[in-house]
Amino acid sequence: MSAPSPSTGAPVAYGIALAVHVATALVGFATLASSGLYGSWACRLRTWEELRDVRRYFGHPNRSGQVLWLVPLTGGVALWLRHGVSALGQAWVIASMVCWALATVLAVSVIWPAERRIRPIVAGLDRMPDVPDPGHVPLLPAALGPMFRSITRAAAFCDLAFTVALALMVLRPGR
Repeated sequence: MSAPSPSTGAPVAYGIALAVHVATALVGFATLASSGLYGSWACRLRTWEELRDVRRYFGHPNRSGQVLWLVPLTGGVALWLRHGVSALGQAWVIASMVCWALATVLAVSVIWPAERRIRPIVAGLDRMPDVPDPGHVPLLPAALGPMFRSITRAAAFCDLAFTVALALMVLRPGR
């Protein structure tokens, strides 16, 4: 199967598919990076305001990261529209897919489950006093520390995988 001919609107379709691919990759991986940054930050809370920020971030489902599932689909469609189905078998494409798969496995097996376990715990912190004692900043429950650290490590690896995949897509080695 070859790429559609230019007369069928493929350049416009390619541009749209590429834009959606880039947008979903940025949103999906930025969400994972945010989880890692908040997880790292949560391990070092010092003020009531920081605790409120952690509650705000982890206190509700983070659905924007789910667009990660669209990244390979939209990338594959864009590549097919531009270069045909044979382009999908190139080494740089396969290596990029491996990077995405590793990051997604970490999101599904480490980051998102930890966020789900953290959510009810930080929701319980909503009983903070209206006027907190400035000399007393509550410590987060001890169970949260390992979860925040696992999110931080997994998100760092996801960022690395994203960077490698991005470099592969830009440089396209071996083409």
